Order: sequence, then structure tokens, then C-alpha cells
Amino acid sequence: MQIDVALLPGQRFDISRSVCVVVDVLRASSSIVTLLERGAECVVAAADVEEARSLSERLPGYLLCGEQNGLPPAGFAYGNSPSEFSRLDLTGKRAILATSNGTRILAALADAPALLVGSLLNRTAAARAAVAIARERGLDIAVVCSAAHGGTTFVLEDALG
Repeated sequence: MQIDVALLPGQRFDISRSVCVVVDVLRASSSIVTLLERGAECVVAAADVEEARSLSERLPGYLLCGEQNGLPPAGFAYGNSPSEFSRLDLTGKRAILATSNGTRILAALADAPALLVGSLLNRTAAARAAVAIARERGLDIAVVCSAAHGGTTFVLEDALG
């Protein structure tokens, strides 16, 4: 088993042979983990705000959450703050999340054999799951940092995660 770490999403690794773990520590991954921790049944990652709105039309009843340029878009129920989600009871709810970086990377890697979300909040569970899935399916692991500015700029917190 080979473990690759892509500090920028554009770094090469074989997506077809990898358990991909997307890390966006300050927002997307931590928000997804918190949404699930607070009881959400599922979180659908949208590549951008427009896709989130389109998904919302096809998935009635899903909470529309996210940000564009750091702010919640018009018509969204919530922004993209783990702190905001940590105060909610989301038992039985479903959510669509759109962010500038993390969910865009998740959507881009949707065809991977296995796709996980990694953050400092779930680091041990994500690592164990990635190794277990890779061993079971004979795959490699690719840890993909979402970075900043559309995935073009290295950010230390994702590398730390």
C-alpha cells in the first residue's frame, strides 16, 4: 500500500486506485464532521453554490449550507461554520454543503473507489478507516489537502491535518 499526500489538489496520484481522504481543516471537513456528529443523516458535497441550489431543487427537505467568499449565500439556511453547526440538533436532517475549496475537491473526487473526509476532529477514525478500506480492496491511500484560492495555494492547516 502506497500513501500519497497531495498538498495541492492538482498533484498527481492514481484516483482509480486510491482511497481518497480530503482534508479542509478550517471549514469543509470540520463542518461535515460536526454536521454528522450533531445527528445529520448525510451530507452531500456540492462543487459550488450553483450546484448546491440545483441539488436542493432535486432533494427537497435538505438543509442548504455553505459559503461563497466566506459568507452564506442568499437563501441558504446556514453558513459553513463548525461552531454554528455545533449548537444545532440535526437529528434526522440531511444537508447539502457548498464551500470554496473542500466540497469542490470532494465533488471532483466522487469517482474514487472510496472517498473519506478527514479533519482534526476525526483524524484517528479517518486514518483507521482509510487503512482498513485500502487493505480490504487492495488500494493505495491519497490524502488530498484542499488548499486555498481554488486549490492553488498551499495552506499549513490542511498539511497539519
